Amino acid sequence: MAITRVSKNKTIKKYFFYFSYSKAYGRMGLAYSSVEKHKEAVDCFKKAIEIEPDNESYKSNLKLAEDRLKSVGSPGQSKKTPFCENLIILD
Repeated sequence: MAITRVSKNKTIKKYFFYFSYSKAYGRMGLAYSSVEKHKEAVDCFKKAIEIEPDNESYKSNLKLAEDRLKSVGSPGQSKKTPFCENLIILD
């Protein structure tokens, strides 16, 4: 994940880190699913499974998100990097 911080004087700092907390990715996946951004949800559930591969909840949510993506697409899908990859903070 990358965080870009932009201050009022337009100073830009970029920080890179990796969440090791699978629940954060799982919750972001649920949030994306709730607004029909199924592609982003799939990405987040996959990251949650990378961290916690035995979690059945993440696996079932991934399956649901993939099924929804195949059946209805992702009308709210962004062409930008999903939130689970990039976050911008404005000071």
